[in-house]
Amino acid sequence: MILHAVSRDEIFSEICTLAVTVGRFAFAWIGVENGLTATIEPINQTGKDYTNFKLRSTAVKTAAAVNTPTVEALRYGTCYVRQSVAQDPFLETWSKNTDIKESLSAIALPVKDGNTIIGILTFYASKPFFFSEIRQALLERLAVNISYAIHTLSTELKRKATDLQLQKITMAVEQSSASIVITDLKGDIEYVNPAFTKLTGYTFEEVRGQNPRILKSGYTSAAEYELIWQKLFKNEVWRGEFHNKKKNGELYWENVSISPISNSQNEITHFVAVKENITEKKLAEEALRQSEKQFKSLIENINIGILKMGTHAEIIISNNSALKCWV
Repeated sequence: MILHAVSRDEIFSEICTLAVTVGRFAFAWIGVENGLTATIEPINQTGKDYTNFKLRSTAVKTAAAVNTPTVEALRYGTCYVRQSVAQDPFLETWSKNTDIKESLSAIALPVKDGNTIIGILTFYASKPFFFSEIRQALLERLAVNISYAIHTLSTELKRKATDLQLQKITMAVEQSSASIVITDLKGDIEYVNPAFTKLTGYTFEEVRGQNPRILKSGYTSAAEYELIWQKLFKNEVWRGEFHNKKKNGELYWENVSISPISNSQNEITHFVAVKENITEKKLAEEALRQSEKQFKSLIENINIGILKMGTHAEIIISNNSALKCWV
């Protein structure tokens, strides 16, 4: 069952069924702790219907908590055995509130995902003193196997979720209009996205293992680059602009954000640069500056002409049209 199970719920359900149909236990159930209500709530149960037992949540971790095999197993995180439930003074308060009249014996076993208890598996045998040391050891081994299987399934689910998230990120990076470059600690390129190759003219094979300095145009000084590296190795993000050079020698402007990438020990392992081509924006800004400069020059010439020609003046401008100025 463990080898073929595909989910935690399937394991929990099947183990209870097998305990009764194959193991011949009178009753089997699995409960999980509800942190909001401080109770253990049954999620699977099979066997003889003990009214007010299998459907009743059991209070835990409170001063007034009733002693039960399941509660004790959760409280201490270990296997808990009681050899005669109905006659056990330790369980008297609890057993009186159930329909358990037979001399059952019980064993409760924590099921874990890693170090975290995710459920309590409880078996009730139909006779007292059923759980010998050998049977207890076998059932404890069973709980370990179930825990291992659930942990494996949980790890696989997390891996699949991580893979899916990675696929989404990869697709977003591959389709991004921004150039993205990932380097190692030395600055050698490990990855560039299609937007980078389209903009620079370099293929991935041409830049892999190369340093981004192949794009340098000489606009940024060595001292400025040194300041950038100092900031990055302080685990800080650097933002600024580069005037770079394509493979064909054409110059272009980029708005750049470079971030360190750290591992779980907070050690920097890589750097990722996200770069936006702002060449057209720069050209537009320069054109605007030139227009403003020409306009200011024109106004100055007009003012000079007015002063020289009097109150009514005709000023011939570059397009040979007459501009009449009345003051």
